[in-house]
Amino acid sequence: MAGTEINLNWTANSTSPLYDQSYQSGDRSPLGVVGPIIKGSTINIYDSGFGGGPTVDLYDGMEGVVSQTLNTTNPLIGAYESNSTAYFQSGGRDGGTCLRTIDGTGYPNGQHQFNSVFNSDVTEIFISYAYKHKAGTYWPSQYASTTDIFPDIQNNSSLKQAWLMYGDGGHNKYNDLVFMSHMSGGGIFGLVGNDQNVLEAVGGAAPPWFVFDNWIRETLWAKADKDNPDTANGEFYLQFMNGNDSEYVYGRTDMPVFDSDRQGSEPAAWDRVKFAQGAGGPAIGTVNHAMDDVYIAIGENAAARVELGNNATYGSCTELVICPSTVWTDTQITAAVEIGALNLGSDVWCHVTLADNSTRKTWKVL
Repeated sequence: MAGTEINLNWTANSTSPLYDQSYQSGDRSPLGVVGPIIKGSTINIYDSGFGGGPTVDLYDGMEGVVSQTLNTTNPLIGAYESNSTAYFQSGGRDGGTCLRTIDGTGYPNGQHQFNSVFNSDVTEIFISYAYKHKAGTYWPSQYASTTDIFPDIQNNSSLKQAWLMYGDGGHNKYNDLVFMSHMSGGGIFGLVGNDQNVLEAVGGAAPPWFVFDNWIRETLWAKADKDNPDTANGEFYLQFMNGNDSEYVYGRTDMPVFDSDRQGSEPAAWDRVKFAQGAGGPAIGTVNHAMDDVYIAIGENAAARVELGNNATYGSCTELVICPSTVWTDTQITAAVEIGALNLGSDVWCHVTLADNSTRKTWKVL
């Protein structure tokens, strides 16, 4: 990769790129990233052919004060629609805090939702977040008879992590998509809506990508046909990571992203997402369901992103963390460093994925 360098400025007010001596001779390829990876630092990546970048609508590393509730301005990028009763607790993905979204107490059904309203109607979206269901606690359903198991009854919708819709009551007008929904007993998860099911039983019953007490990263890219979003086929991409295994990937390209027979006059688009909804009735006991590292990119090029991972091959990583970009041109990317669950005592690689969600450029972090 001659002519390529990725470099890290690790102080907030740094103005001088940290090139090694080889840069002076015009060969910028050997070093990869220079300097330590520290949360809150800035990655500068120089190359050509990055193409168009994403519009990052929201990024929240869920940093807060234990027991305090989430407010609209907590995200590093973007803002929530309103304050929430969800509250911070220790044990976050990077060792800091995370957001407890379901606890088995309060109303309704112990769920503490938080919402994001987009700046425009959306037909392409990339959402990624991490969540953990803590060991020794109940699944958020009255049909989970003991801890650390899924509900033992069918047709019990008991978790909606991220619910895309148009309008505040959009889920009642069949213009919605839930990512992911625990849609039935025994650990049946789906990418589904009220009027069309995209992928049901993703990974089968009690899927291998779900592990109680592990941080699980779930990622969705949904891209509708620009001109005919509800009649022409679009793209769905799902990725799951549990910290133990390499990625689990599922997808579809043989159906429209939006259903053509939705009710009302709403366009084939989404304008908001609601997180942490749909608990399946009051749980028998304490629930500890938490979320961390929430990222949303919208519009064209939504899948373009910068990630740090623990393997030189993207698909072999067992941990990946998105570093939200603040500048993206064809020749330069600037992104904020996030570390997620990466072991910084081991090798780390920087993966840049382009807007097609398949072309990647990779550098080793030194």
